[in-house]
Amino acid sequence: MAGERILIAEDEEVTSWTLEVKLKELGFDVIGASTTGNGVVAMARDLRPDLVLMDIILKGERDGISAADEIKGELNIPVVYITAHASPDTVERACITEPFGYIIKPFTDKELRSNISMALHTHKMESKLKEANMELERLTNIDALTGIGNRRYFDNEIRKEWRLSVRYKRSISLILIDIDYFKLYNDTYGHVAGDACLKAVAGALNGALQRPGDTVARYGGEEFAILLCDTPLRGAALIAERIKQVVTELDIKHDASNVSEILTISIGVSSLIPEITNLPKELIEASDKALYKAKADGRDHIVVKLPEL
Repeated sequence: MAGERILIAEDEEVTSWTLEVKLKELGFDVIGASTTGNGVVAMARDLRPDLVLMDIILKGERDGISAADEIKGELNIPVVYITAHASPDTVERACITEPFGYIIKPFTDKELRSNISMALHTHKMESKLKEANMELERLTNIDALTGIGNRRYFDNEIRKEWRLSVRYKRSISLILIDIDYFKLYNDTYGHVAGDACLKAVAGALNGALQRPGDTVARYGGEEFAILLCDTPLRGAALIAERIKQVVTELDIKHDASNVSEILTISIGVSSLIPEITNLPKELIEASDKALYKAKADGRDHIVVKLPEL
């Protein structure tokens, strides 16, 4: 672990200097020292050390526990307390900040090295585990074929956006899309071509959205869903027109279609400003009914429908 960058927070300058000498002898790189809580937080933001050695008693209005809490919470930098204060109340308060070590003065070089090394190792392992969990969460929300969100992702997003729409009394719109005669497309051109078709449509839908907060997901089979936050019905209808156009511009040959020589889509659109008594399924059902009507009317259509509340 030698060479790791350490920041010191110690109210006594002589003690701080002695500690710095010890750390350098042990092979660590001391990048700075502060005698105040606000000072060490500012230095941590600026220098981004690998670890902070934090005394609990510091000069100024802020102690080491308060500073450690901010450093760990905001910057995810591990903190090891190094202090002469070991009363039960102090230890209990310090433990709330989830430190990576607690060294009681006086201490030996071996105790100092082992505590720092263990803290750095533990933090590294925790960071790797967190990254792995985040990647796993991402993968469980991504449709493996198309690379866009899957049904699980859509369900989570509509619940989240629904709560925000209720709280802020704003519109939420849903566009449901179905590829026309997709089974016939698969039967005619094969499943490999069908998969390529789904990827192309997903990419076109994703590219048609212009706001980072909008959600596109594979709803199931050849169906896709687009969730638009803070978007009224008129705006959603305009986006539906754009979506229909970008899919047409893909110019994917579909000789088995009964409505066109190229691939087309049917679209159902709905929107509302939800109240606390409303449920997301009401919006989904309205968009689904609009999509059903678009298909019943001959496909290659857009139908807009308000929920029946």
